[in-house]
Amino acid sequence: MHVVYKITYIPHLDTDKPKFYVGSKMNYRGNYYGSVSSKRLFEFTKNQPLCEWWKNEIKENVDNFIFEILETHFEITPSKLLERELQFQLELQCADEDYFNQCYANKKFFSVKNTDETRKIKSEKTKAYWDSPAGKLKKQRLSERNSLVKSEEMKKRWEEENFRKRNIERFKAPKTLSTREKMSKARLSKFEPIEYRGEYYFGWRHLEKVTGVTKFLYKKYYANGYDPVINIKNKHPIKKPL
Repeated sequence: MHVVYKITYIPHLDTDKPKFYVGSKMNYRGNYYGSVSSKRLFEFTKNQPLCEWWKNEIKENVDNFIFEILETHFEITPSKLLERELQFQLELQCADEDYFNQCYANKKFFSVKNTDETRKIKSEKTKAYWDSPAGKLKKQRLSERNSLVKSEEMKKRWEEENFRKRNIERFKAPKTLSTREKMSKARLSKFEPIEYRGEYYFGWRHLEKVTGVTKFLYKKYYANGYDPVINIKNKHPIKKPL
């Protein structure tokens, strides 16, 4: 169902502030309260653009809004529906101060699905950009930024006691050779707890910093039941059982 609608903002009735909003919606399924585009600032928006204030008010005080369907269509194009919206806006003079619209609908303000040919062209252009020197440089910057952000996020999560306990229990394993062999084959991510001699370390760097045991030594020796410490900086490997 496609509709032209009018919204009344109850707190502003009987005041000189904007009270109504008129718009249209393709595929209306209920629970919709319009999308104001104006960025004007008002005293009642508390220094927020009107469009942002509208979004927040809907989330926090939806009962202040009354949604009224002015016209219903079951078969109509987006452009035709926009024309019907504009006709209602002109009749109601939605550009005046009684309306949140602040202007009339523009015929260019509706989306049209891309054709297969258009999608193909966009895809090719996007791929060409990411393969270019500028695209590769941007990809590197994004990767470095995401790595830092993800690292900080995980550090903060490990600071939460419940999260830490839950994940340590998940990765705890009896100190048996067979279990360590399985752990050596598992992919342990950067901030997953790693068991070493009854203690847990959050990532290979943490393990190496505290114990001197590298990822290589851990997997080659400790995970197979041998002491990795005697092989730190040792050019002649020694397999001494734990």
